Parts: sequence; C-alpha cells; structure tokens
Amino acid sequence: MGLRARLLLLLPLADRFTWDAAPRTPFINIERLVVRTADDVEAVRREIDGRLTPLSEKVYDVVNQDHCVLDLQVKDAWAQMVREMVDRHDLNVVRCTTSGFLCAKRGPALAARRVGAHLRETTEEARRHLRGGAAAA
Repeated sequence: MGLRARLLLLLPLADRFTWDAAPRTPFINIERLVVRTADDVEAVRREIDGRLTPLSEKVYDVVNQDHCVLDLQVKDAWAQMVREMVDRHDLNVVRCTTSGFLCAKRGPALAARRVGAHLRETTEEARRHLRGGAAAA
C-alpha cells in the first residue's frame, strides 16, 4: 500500500470535509474509510449533520468513495443514513469512484431507499453532473 493510501487510512473524519463556497458544494472524502459498526455510521452522520445543518440552504454534495469499505452488517444502516442526509441537506449529490465493484455493491442498497447512486469516476465528472443534472452524464 502506498504512502497516500496509508495516510488516508489515518485521516480523521473531521478532515475529510472541504467546502467550495462559490457553488455551495461540500466535498466529502470517504476514500479508504472503513465502516465496521453502527457507531462508525453514526459518527459519519454526526459529522455531516454538524457541518451542513448550520447552513440555511440545501447544497450540492460531491462524495469521493474510492476504496471505502462497508462491512455487510452496516450496509443497511449506511444506506438509511445516506437517505436521511440526502433528504435533509442535499439538492443533488454525486458519488465518485473508480471501483466497479463498489458501484455494484452500493448502488442496489441506495436504490432500495430511493437514493440515486449518480456514480462518476472523477471529481470533474461529478461537478459537471451536479450542474447539468442527469443529462450531463
């Protein structure tokens, strides 16, 4: 595993969020985040709520989920948390990943909760999708 990958494993949850004020876009980097327990899901929920609740409007999210690992026992809790966060905070959300396996695993769980997967391979593709909707795909 390379240095960047090892550093991402150690990146605190609070440091995985950045804000682009002009387009009102939070970037959530869950790359290489490991979610094993319901407490892990709740920690992500608290971090998202803590950052987005103070805003007076809904936002456009970009989520980098490359190599994010969800244990099977938290898959449903994660998908439910995502549904709640999208309903509460987002105008649109795009998820970036280069992992076809991740797309295949996460897509159905999100679809079951009526959350569009909107998976893109790069952040730039995600930005275009946010502004142009599904037509930009």
